[in-house]
Amino acid sequence: PNAGHTVEDRYGKVQLHLIPAGALQPGAVGVIAHGVVVDPWILNQEFSQLSTQGRPRPELYLSDRAQLILPHHRLREELEGTAGRLGTTRRGIGPAYQERVARRGLRLGDLAERELVEGRLASAHAELKRLFGRADFDPTQMAEELSRFHREWAARIVDTQALVWQALREGKTVIFEGAQGTLLDLNLGTYPYVTSSTTTVHGIGWGAGVRLPDSARGIGGVKAYTTRVGAGPFPTEEPGELGAWLREAGAEYGATTGRPRRCGWLDLVALRYAQRINGFTELAVTKLDVLSGLSELKICVSYDIGGGRTEEFPCSVGKLAAVQPVYETLPGWEEDIHSARRWEDLPKRAREYLAFIEGALGIPVTLIGVGPREEELIHRRVG
Repeated sequence: PNAGHTVEDRYGKVQLHLIPAGALQPGAVGVIAHGVVVDPWILNQEFSQLSTQGRPRPELYLSDRAQLILPHHRLREELEGTAGRLGTTRRGIGPAYQERVARRGLRLGDLAERELVEGRLASAHAELKRLFGRADFDPTQMAEELSRFHREWAARIVDTQALVWQALREGKTVIFEGAQGTLLDLNLGTYPYVTSSTTTVHGIGWGAGVRLPDSARGIGGVKAYTTRVGAGPFPTEEPGELGAWLREAGAEYGATTGRPRRCGWLDLVALRYAQRINGFTELAVTKLDVLSGLSELKICVSYDIGGGRTEEFPCSVGKLAAVQPVYETLPGWEEDIHSARRWEDLPKRAREYLAFIEGALGIPVTLIGVGPREEELIHRRVG
């Protein structure tokens, strides 16, 4: 739940952290698989928010193997100093994964065993007291709250690996919805300024337990410019007036923390790196409308490192912080494009901007976002 997904439709605007955005579609079945760490309190808050908006209640199943985020994980993140040092979302993600790897955390399926839950919570309480002198929770009270959650959700806590596998076997349409992006992947991102999980396409096998069929459609999602929230290297960042303009025009504030996102030009070096890792064969370019009104647009095509040019994305964050972006400059457009619904409706220069990206990656742009609403999406057939 450290990644927020914003949905804007006829019911209004809602920011989700755990409920899959796709689960809001009529007839869809949502699944929170075992790769997700689940905060029970946030999950219930999101359902309350949807109910307040008058939305139908999504049909949702939870993996019995999904790890729990508990209030003491957020406390530990603060006390250890990780939140301030790395610019995390302060949601307790890291400590929850630490407990998972150390094999002392709680999973949703464990909530059926009250004695086990109380024992794990008592151990966590004792450890926090020993290390930091405080724990700020009562193990018995928390165990009761978790038992109540389990009673409410017991029928929906299932083996989601089997559920998804069966859907694929039956030829049903399955959409895998991940969080964050390639450069926040624990192993392949800008370590240590990363999250605690696998955020690339490989997270599907890791987080859902199934293999993608050969017929799967791989779509790379990218904004028409680049953003980052929190600390870490950002070669194309524009920290001045332009960055502030993009932030306001694109409403670039974190859905989870409300922090202002850092903004800059599109980085093709990073995008090609993401393409190589994920193997996507088409692109969805969102927030193209934000660039309307800029007289010229820059796209980073390579990096200058110590006087030499490279199109390779560095592994070292030290090297990445030292690169200078090499830009190509394209003319911008003045037109408001929110009402565009076909490729032909876009201004010529907007189409040229997208064509430049296509040429650099060798794949087509098939989805184009021209606004935040569901209908403000151009579906483009290519070939």
